[in-house]
This record gives sequence, C-alpha cells and structure tokens, in this order.
Amino acid sequence: EEKTNKLEQSISDRITMHHPTYLFQTPSGITEEKINRKGQAKICDDFTFRVQYSSKRDVPQNYEVMPFEPWSRALLRRVEAASETVFNAIWFNHYRDGTVTIQWHADSDEGLGPNPIIGSISLGSTRMFGFKSKRPLPQPPGRAKTSGAAGVVHINFPLFHGSLLVMGRNSQTHWLHAVPAMEGVGRERTNLTFRFYAHKDLVLTGSASEERPGQPSGFSGSTADGDQEGQSCIQIRNSKL
Repeated sequence: EEKTNKLEQSISDRITMHHPTYLFQTPSGITEEKINRKGQAKICDDFTFRVQYSSKRDVPQNYEVMPFEPWSRALLRRVEAASETVFNAIWFNHYRDGTVTIQWHADSDEGLGPNPIIGSISLGSTRMFGFKSKRPLPQPPGRAKTSGAAGVVHINFPLFHGSLLVMGRNSQTHWLHAVPAMEGVGRERTNLTFRFYAHKDLVLTGSASEERPGQPSGFSGSTADGDQEGQSCIQIRNSKL
C-alpha cells in the first residue's frame, strides 16, 4: 500500500488534468458551455489523440500529450509484465467524487485497433465497475425455456486502491463497461488505462514511429492474432500491483 500511495502522490504532483469545455446549442438556439467534470491527461511518445471540444467544429483538435518520464516508463513496464502484453500509452481519468461517472461504452477508438487489450489501475476511492454484454446470451443446452432465463448479462465488482484490471481480447467487442455513481463517496479516484495506440494520421513529429518506414505495427486496420468469430475472451484480473 505504501507504493500505491506514493504513486498516487506522484501523479498528483506531476500530472496536470485537463477539463475540456464543450459547446452545444440548445433547442432555443442559445450556445452553452459545459465543462467535463472528469479530468483527463495522456502520456505517449509517438502519437497524439483527437478530442472534439465543440459540436460546431468540423475538425476535432489534437490533444496535447506528455512524453514518458523515468517514473511513468517504469510503471508502464510493470503493468506490461502483469498484463502479459505491450503498451505505449497511458490515459488518466480523474473522478472528483462519487458523482462523477462514465456511462456504458466500449473502448473503440480507431487507433486502438480491432481487439485491444487494456490494463487499468485504480487509485483513491473504491468504485464499482460494471460489465454488460452487448447482446443477450443464449440459454445453456438442456435448460428449460422459462421467462428471464436468457438475457443481457451484468457483472459488477469493486475496484480498490491499487487494483489492476486487465480487459483481454474481445472484451470491447462483446461487452460494455461503466463506472456508475456512488452516493457517499467523497474521496477522489484516479484511473490509469494502459493501451497500445497507433494512428497513421496522428504521429508526433520526431517520434520513432514517424521515422519507421511503412506502416508501423499496430496501426488501426491490423488484425489481432487469435481472433475468432463469436469468441468472447474477456480476461479480468483484479489484483494488487
């Protein structure tokens, strides 16, 4: 727990969370601003990311990313070893309290490719994490057909301070996930997601990927090994680092 507390403090001291402001037009024609209550930051040496700040703009802005430093590179390597895969980016999400949530979604950004593996570290307050199958699951063979025997599957479990969750291949294909609101949670939570990200249109100037001839390995459009039609290989590990 001492190492986990130290990591939380390091992130507080070194990482600046951004709260994008979104512009949208009301039915009455008035343009209003809405600040995203969930703070965000990203670390990556090779690529930037896009964010749509305003629904009125045709082209999204590129996100300002921070380069890896020795402490964040060492953390990346530890999570890679625990997750048995390779990452090149860390995304930070900051939840001020239990009223800040993230709705049902799948991580389907184009630069992640078709079947990403994603690692996730939770720091701070304990929050519930939910999975929901994208479609009803079939009844097991031999089970009598009764009302409610088949349907959308929900899985909920707590993410503690220092826990590591790994979402394996096909988890984004077959499942949605969310962090619901929790009453009475006043402490902050920071979530670090570890991803392998590559997008040919968002290569940073001077990065190793820019200098590499041809299309870098992992660009969106590449096929993930071992992917099979209908296979659901969600791998969840909720363990202390």
